Amino acid sequence: MAADHELFEIQQGLVALGRATLASDDWMQKSNLESARSLRALVHEAWMPYRTGVLARFHDGAVSGHTAPAYQVLRTAYEFNDAVIAVSNKMLDQPYREINDAVRKRLGLLMRPVLAGSVQVDLVCPIPGIDEDAELPNESTGQGMMPELTDLESKGAVALHRVLEVLRASTSMSDRSQLSAYSDIIGSDGWRKVARLANRCVEADFTIDFSSRTDPNDWFSFAPAHAAALKTFIKERSLTKVEVEYTGLWQTASSVRSWFDLETDLKQRISGTVPRDLVPASMQLLDQRVRAIIAETTNPDDDQEAPKVKRTLVRLEPMDGGDTPGSDRSKPHMW
Repeated sequence: MAADHELFEIQQGLVALGRATLASDDWMQKSNLESARSLRALVHEAWMPYRTGVLARFHDGAVSGHTAPAYQVLRTAYEFNDAVIAVSNKMLDQPYREINDAVRKRLGLLMRPVLAGSVQVDLVCPIPGIDEDAELPNESTGQGMMPELTDLESKGAVALHRVLEVLRASTSMSDRSQLSAYSDIIGSDGWRKVARLANRCVEADFTIDFSSRTDPNDWFSFAPAHAAALKTFIKERSLTKVEVEYTGLWQTASSVRSWFDLETDLKQRISGTVPRDLVPASMQLLDQRVRAIIAETTNPDDDQEAPKVKRTLVRLEPMDGGDTPGSDRSKPHMW
């Protein structure tokens, strides 16, 4: 870590120097400015061997020699990156509600070319809180990751470690306790991304060798059989499910059809299924304001950015007279 801190301080000093405003068109000042910028680029590259990350080598299946279909490799790498982003986002005090490109830039991995070997991608963890060009992005309370010189490990590095440990644990499914230990840490969105990553590997029959950028002896292979077993584990444990609390007007209750419609306090209309044991309560609360706990699941094989959500009623109760309408969607709620 000492090299990290020293190079970080040198880089920041060179960034500040490289951004200096010239007082005149003096050729010496211009030359010094260009030298500072060039040196900053050299320091940036010198730091790379010390940065946390993983080398992902794709082989077998759709890979032929050093060639593979671009869409399969890129989609698989995309799902891996999104899994790390989802876990990293869950670690924030105030997670982003939507994972868009701006969030991916802040929380996602960096990709570098690898010249030798099979089809490989070099994925590097970002510096916490700043872009690679050393810009300080706008941030909200609870979403900031400005680095302290005593700890340059980003949440992305921790998230990367967790995703890799899930994939590593799936290579030995005889002991599922290791995977089970990550159930809450990964989160429902993270598990959905991991399942999509596994699905890509199964479809393309990929084997991916993951090796640490900083410790060559730390590596493992994630084969299609492991991916298939991981998908099954996620599905069996319903790990992509999240329970969400809604409040609003209960509509379309029926003693014949196991279906419900709910108009939330924010005028959003949601629908789903009603388990048989909750049909009487559903009928009794027709056209009343209710608090509903609804399990939401998505199909990991759905390639849409906003996949279809399957909703099932878990608990239903009338709103107390003192309650006031508020946000219809709270944090995941467990009873």
